Amino acid sequence: MVVWLRFRLTGVDASRRGVGLLSDLQAAVILSAAMPIFTIYTVFAMDYGREGVASLALLRTTVAAFVTLTVLLGVLI
Repeated sequence: MVVWLRFRLTGVDASRRGVGLLSDLQAAVILSAAMPIFTIYTVFAMDYGREGVASLALLRTTVAAFVTLTVLLGVLI
């Protein structure tokens, strides 16, 4: 969501300014930034005894991604 707002607030648009990302590539960057965290973070957290916290963070970001991706797809497409 922050990446989308940054693109909108700064006016980065290849069709108007002649520089920047193409609209399809811009949409791909925004959607990639909205994806939840990787599951490997839970594995890394096991070394420090924090797998429970990492699992909870993974669950929260995955649930939040359903909302943010739905909104972003509705706005971008």
